[in-house]
Amino acid sequence: YAIVKTWTVYCKTGKGEITISLEGGTVGIPYFIRPQKMEVSDGENLAQVVERFLTQNGYSYRHAGTIKEGFYLSAVKKKGILSGFSIPKDLIEKIEEDNFIFDAEGYAGEDELGEFDFSQGSGWMYSINGTLYEGTGMSGYKVRNGITIYVRFTLSYGKDIGGYKAMGETYGQTKDYGKEW
Repeated sequence: YAIVKTWTVYCKTGKGEITISLEGGTVGIPYFIRPQKMEVSDGENLAQVVERFLTQNGYSYRHAGTIKEGFYLSAVKKKGILSGFSIPKDLIEKIEEDNFIFDAEGYAGEDELGEFDFSQGSGWMYSINGTLYEGTGMSGYKVRNGITIYVRFTLSYGKDIGGYKAMGETYGQTKDYGKEW
């Protein structure tokens, strides 16, 4: 005996629009790139969108992996990106209370911001609609029409930007810093 079933699936394809920003509140620079609308294509992953977003705004970057697999944004570069930075004192206190290595002079220079700058737990993370921090790399996340993407710099494995759960909550002494920078 055999049963044959047939399904027809309909879906919308084409173009959509998202809002995306590049933020550095943890280093005292709320926005490197203010929120802006971007057109996206059906099936595009976040790595493709971030690459286009950064280059259209005059930034370059370093990364691990590829656009299609395992993409990790390890550094963002632009002349003077860190000009005038000032890490909030209350954030420094939280990082030190958490027993993370912190060095206010420990960064590559004013033209680049990336992983391991200032702190052992620093790097770039992203959230969807400001609340969901994905545990997947940017190449593993397919963008959808209408979402907002926040690409944010953390100094403490996401604890300072609300993204600690995405890191498995396994680093440091405290789980929550009580606010976001």
